[in-house]
Amino acid sequence: MKLANVPGKLWEHKKKSAFAAVLAYYIAGKTLRWKRDCDIRAVYAQQAKRFGDMPLAETERLRRVTVLVDAKSGSAFDCFSKNALPLLHLAGLKVDLIRATDRSQFEAVAGNIDTTECDALYIVGDDSALSAALTAIYSKNDAAAVPIGVFPGGSENKSLANLVPNVFVLQNDIRPYCESAMALIENTVRPVYLSKVNIESLDANVAEETKKPLYGIAGLHAGWYDRVEKNKLKLWYWGQLKRWVAYTTATIRSLKQHPALELDMVCEEYCAGCCKCRKPSPSSASSGEKDQSNWRWWHYLIGSPSRTNMVFFSDNF
Repeated sequence: MKLANVPGKLWEHKKKSAFAAVLAYYIAGKTLRWKRDCDIRAVYAQQAKRFGDMPLAETERLRRVTVLVDAKSGSAFDCFSKNALPLLHLAGLKVDLIRATDRSQFEAVAGNIDTTECDALYIVGDDSALSAALTAIYSKNDAAAVPIGVFPGGSENKSLANLVPNVFVLQNDIRPYCESAMALIENTVRPVYLSKVNIESLDANVAEETKKPLYGIAGLHAGWYDRVEKNKLKLWYWGQLKRWVAYTTATIRSLKQHPALELDMVCEEYCAGCCKCRKPSPSSASSGEKDQSNWRWWHYLIGSPSRTNMVFFSDNF
């Protein structure tokens, strides 16, 4: 067949040609994304392997990490197993994997984690799973026993986007997944202020369990827009048009009747930490007494005495 006859043949079989073009475009896109993800995994694998190749002293032991998987994050666990779990193994971390069957078991495991079991807790799930884990932990204790890491799985991870926006806002590839694992490997700890939400209802029929305080990192979202953003995930078969379809259908439904949402909120800011209500540590008190004992009258002229035994201490937040 001559090259000049190709356009005519394609037009003659236009349905088959259109289907073949769409299929080729889809396969090419999948191939390019697969190659891109493989290259990204290779770069992060080399970084994780450098941590795994570091020798351990006789008194040291492997870092233990407990990975707690939410029961509702099935696809997130597959993404974690493909992108983050190999990096943890390459870095030489001892990983204990716990897949909760329901939310009650998830909260029970998160609330009973201590330093004798692991050195860090790694949660695989969205903002609701993180809030459930923090609520289970802080309802029993004033502080977490171990550092808490989050894998950006699930449908929404606004907490990570607020903490590290340059990494977790745009999730066009697998780099946010690998960055989350590398933060755990590099033991990057960042103190944050939690949000405590006390829910009070005037309805006497409301159960007491719903009035328990909730803890979280992300902001408080409620109302019509939040409802539409959650419902658009069910319209995945619309592809890129799912957001437009979700808001269009929600607007049509709102013309009928929607239950009114009334919120009466009272916000209290966290303590900035002025150390007025904190007891002085024994080390600082003893050093202060020693400095006072070394003080002489001539130091008013030549300056304060030199501190030979300076004590450095840090507060745990």
